[in-house]
Amino acid sequence: MTDDTVTALVHRILKRLPDDEVMLSDETMELGRQLWTAVGGGTRDIPPEAFLALGYLHWYRYLLLPADTDTNDLETALVFLSKVEEHAPDRIRALIAERTAIDDEKTLWLERTAEVVTAARHTEDVAVAHLAVDMARRGRTWLLEEGQGRALLQQFLAVALTTRFDRTHYRADLDASIVAARAVIPGASAWSNLGSALLIRYEADGEENDLLEAIDCARAALAESSDDDPELSRYLSNLSGQLVNLYRIRGTAALIDEAVDTARRAVRLAPGDPHYALGNLGAALRARYRAFGRSGDLDEAITTIRTAIEICDQDHPNRRVHLANLVDLLTSRHDYEEAIAVGKPLLAETPVGHPARAQVVMNVGLALRSHGTDLDRAAALEREALETLNRTHPRWPDIAANVAYSLVEQSIDLDKAMDLASESVRATAAGDPSLGWRIQVLAIALETRAKRDGRSADRAKALVAWQKSSAIRTAPIRIRLQSAIRGAEWAMSQLGDDTQALGGFTTAVGLLDRLAWRGLDRADRETLLAAWTGLAGAATAVALRTGDPEAALELAEQGRAVLWSQLLADRTATRVLRDVAPGLFDRLTEITAELA
Repeated sequence: MTDDTVTALVHRILKRLPDDEVMLSDETMELGRQLWTAVGGGTRDIPPEAFLALGYLHWYRYLLLPADTDTNDLETALVFLSKVEEHAPDRIRALIAERTAIDDEKTLWLERTAEVVTAARHTEDVAVAHLAVDMARRGRTWLLEEGQGRALLQQFLAVALTTRFDRTHYRADLDASIVAARAVIPGASAWSNLGSALLIRYEADGEENDLLEAIDCARAALAESSDDDPELSRYLSNLSGQLVNLYRIRGTAALIDEAVDTARRAVRLAPGDPHYALGNLGAALRARYRAFGRSGDLDEAITTIRTAIEICDQDHPNRRVHLANLVDLLTSRHDYEEAIAVGKPLLAETPVGHPARAQVVMNVGLALRSHGTDLDRAAALEREALETLNRTHPRWPDIAANVAYSLVEQSIDLDKAMDLASESVRATAAGDPSLGWRIQVLAIALETRAKRDGRSADRAKALVAWQKSSAIRTAPIRIRLQSAIRGAEWAMSQLGDDTQALGGFTTAVGLLDRLAWRGLDRADRETLLAAWTGLAGAATAVALRTGDPEAALELAEQGRAVLWSQLLADRTATRVLRDVAPGLFDRLTEITAELA
């Protein structure tokens, strides 16, 4: 056949693309067969425009036909489209520029790709994620010219790859999503997509540089967006989640406050389905509660997550995560029975191998262990979580500490408990607020083995571990107090060293003011202090036994008058402020009234 015949067949096929019914007709397939015959059926060089037309023909049939009948069309389309750019990209660009029908096709393709990518993010169906990746990749093979359309497809590809990784944990997808996101022309959405992919890689590998870059990307997205940007809530919510992760490494209080404030703004600006923003607000409030002990943060976190669950579709991938977080929050509030009631059906519905399985089994196991029921099941679940995650995963040290603690509680394999506890400590960043608890677990394991085997070295190491835990400045004060007291009691009972014991009790009494810090409600402060009744008396007794009555008097006074001392300090400070700066004093009075 002549070149004119080939050109005519190409034009006739391309003109049919926008019409779904015509694309599936026998007549259109006959045109494809005629074109394939006209170019020699693969026996000689084929014009690139023929590859393009045949690729379009079979790709659209793949999209339109039922999933169980379209495999051959998909494979054929991939073969044809893969040949387009490698043969003659300039000729293809010219061909596309000449045909207005192709412009309509671009719009249709972009719209369909956007729909499929959005659908993939809202379902656990892996097939939809595969389709989203395929559509974005295939679209790039014929959208050769740089411009908005190609940039959009590149963004769709980055999101689709990230989504598919979330469903399958296929590592190549995660790395490819970051490469795809970096290639997009900078913009708020592009920055956000790159930041999300980097955060997921941080959560997989624990590389701090990925987290820091993710935060930079989130801030860049916010800087390039406007107040009326419909995606602004998502950008804010992403930043909140990233700040919480950074707080878990560095323990800087300002990070967690910024995370909560940012998440609140994200919820206020969220569209009709704000469960994602609510989930991140719940996570930020939970982290702040654990850091500072404000019961209002815990209650609000539970209410927030309940709301997220209520508005989340039954089959949405995030629903399992919200439910797992609710189990954890209820356990923190000692609502063990409800936590278990929520967790058991969730556990049954989350199969082995599911991406959320590790989080579910860990939280349900913790709830069972905290309640003191079915400890064997709790231990099995925690071991499953440990085996599921790589050692580089940021959650691995926490799970390892939990498993070690469980082994010690049940007096099973103390050597393994020691190994896990030690590895957990070594894998924890120096500023991580969880480091205090993980050293506690190591100290408990050392104590238990020392009592069982009578090892003097373990007795001495246990005291050192308690002292180290009490000195972790980023750890929650409650943890530091526990460690200081346990170390003091260990020094007295096992080492007969009252001097070391006095040091521990002195540290503990000195932490009471920070435990009941002024940022808490009066009721919270009283509740926290009531849990340590008798501390001042024990510290005073040890001081007297060491022959230091002045230290005994100081410890007794310091331990019994925490709230009174705070009140006096506040009154003194405000009186001075009123005399020095009346305007600031009036403003402080107004704020105090608002907070009361």
